Amino acid sequence: MNYKYSIEERQKIIERYISDGDTAASIIASTGVPKSTFYSWLKTYREEQENNKRKPVNIRNFHLLENKVARLEG
Repeated sequence: MNYKYSIEERQKIIERYISDGDTAASIIASTGVPKSTFYSWLKTYREEQENNKRKPVNIRNFHLLENKVARLEG
C-alpha cells in the first residue's frame, strides 16, 4: 500500500537528517520511506534552500549585473 506523506511529515523527516544528524539509513529504516523517495525529498529541500539564497530579479539588480559584466569585459 502506498502512503502519501504530508508536507509536514516530509519536513520532519528531512529535519531529522539535516539538523538532528540522523543517518539516512536509520531514517529510512524507522519511517519505512523508500530510499529513492527520501533522496528525492532531500534533493527538493536542497534546491529550495539554494533558490532562497538567490537575489530577486528586478530592474535595479539587472542594471547592477549589467554594469558588472561591462566592467569585467572592459
